[in-house]
Amino acid sequence: WVLGRAVPSINEATDSKIYIVVLRDSVLVKKLQKIPNNPQSIRLISLNDEYLPIDVKVKDIQELWMVNSKLTFGIDEPAESNLLRQLQQSMEELKAQMRDTVNKKTD
Repeated sequence: WVLGRAVPSINEATDSKIYIVVLRDSVLVKKLQKIPNNPQSIRLISLNDEYLPIDVKVKDIQELWMVNSKLTFGIDEPAESNLLRQLQQSMEELKAQMRDTVNKKTD
């Protein structure tokens, strides 16, 4: 979920900000880039590198909203956090094993 504020005119849009762009057949969340020497079109750049930028005619934009917040509802712990905890635990175990090995050699 994203929250946004209405942008009354494309002239008020700022490059590299994230916008909700409502077209006749789709709703997109993309970074906006104005195209120099072509005020009739804008370039929409995906936040996902897998997708190529697309050019859209300004007249085809039905609504434009600037994203100002993102809501998440997941209460599950992120996988990265769990992985980090596992790595830290493994490091502590390795340190303990190294200490034991060093202590055995000095005895």
